[in-house]
Amino acid sequence: MNKILATAFLLAITTCYPVHAAKVNCDFDSGETYNQSTGAWEGIRDWESIFDMFSDGIELTLESSLITKLDSNEIFEAAIVDKGTIYLQGSESGITVRMTSLENNLLNIYDGYCSVGF
Repeated sequence: MNKILATAFLLAITTCYPVHAAKVNCDFDSGETYNQSTGAWEGIRDWESIFDMFSDGIELTLESSLITKLDSNEIFEAAIVDKGTIYLQGSESGITVRMTSLENNLLNIYDGYCSVGF
């Protein structure tokens, strides 16, 4: 009987308190384009095109398992959004972000920084 009560108590506690995810807001400030076939550098993305694409930035919701990866200082895939694939890396100076996208055999890589809130 005690095992059943203990199990019911643990289930009640774990289901009553929601797991809070972190909101990560990312802004991009530079971008480069490479030819996917040859790897040749094709040029930089101008500020206007970056601003048009990311005027509101990108907001991600990270679950606890991904939040802990920010502390590892390793690059990891955080999300796939309609504009591309988002990679994050945490460090002592903050969170850096890269987004990659592929269009017309061109690989676009955008760089920026993120802030995190709960």
